[in-house]
Amino acid sequence: VSQKLKISEASLQDFEERIALAAEAAQFGVWELDPTTNKVWISEKTRTLFQLPSETEIEYTAFQERVHPEDRPMREAAIRQAIAAGGSYEMEFRICLPDGTVRWMTGRARCIDSNNGGPCRLLGVSMDVTQRKQAEELFRLATEALPSGTLLVDVQRRIVLVNSHVERLFGYSRDEL
Repeated sequence: VSQKLKISEASLQDFEERIALAAEAAQFGVWELDPTTNKVWISEKTRTLFQLPSETEIEYTAFQERVHPEDRPMREAAIRQAIAAGGSYEMEFRICLPDGTVRWMTGRARCIDSNNGGPCRLLGVSMDVTQRKQAEELFRLATEALPSGTLLVDVQRRIVLVNSHVERLFGYSRDEL
């Protein structure tokens, strides 16, 4: 039995190391919220992304304080809804770092049932998408500056981007298009 336990522990440790490596390679920060205590476990990458102190216990409120004030209610509602429904969420939101820098994050989380029938835990990942958001904004500005009417259509044939020249050309607002 002790031999099987040692093998099982080694296998679990190998699995955890693989997961940690995958999360690190993807630049994901991993976190877990216990909604009954409001305690949050966060990985070192999450601490780096949110610029939270190393090796100190983090309360949910301290973690949530990094979220941009305008985005807090939306993120809080998504988290509470996921916990209440035992579901998940995915969203983009901004964070404010201690030096005043604002960064864009994408976050996903899912409720994981506890083994003892108690409330679920919320397991999540966060990733910095600031560069992508900046590139999208540059693309939008460049499209708007074009002298001709330009629109972008997705694979479902939905119009996803229109410049002001198209609005004037067809006489419809962006929302109508």
